[in-house]
Amino acid sequence: MADRGLDQVLIYRYDRRKGTLTPNDPPLFNSTPGAGPRHLAFHSNGRILYELNEPGSTIGVLAYGAASEP
Repeated sequence: MADRGLDQVLIYRYDRRKGTLTPNDPPLFNSTPGAGPRHLAFHSNGRILYELNEPGSTIGVLAYGAASEP
């Protein structure tokens, strides 16, 4: 979840069996101060996350590695 005001991307784990979200460990990624993350989108390969930022109209590119599912 992108939080523009905090300049953070909040990270949650999804439990398919329970249908619940819990904070990940670590629970967040700190964006560049002032970047203002607004939207997130995964690449079709599922291993790259794009972070679209306001007000500077920048893009952050993050590597993603899913942990094994519960």
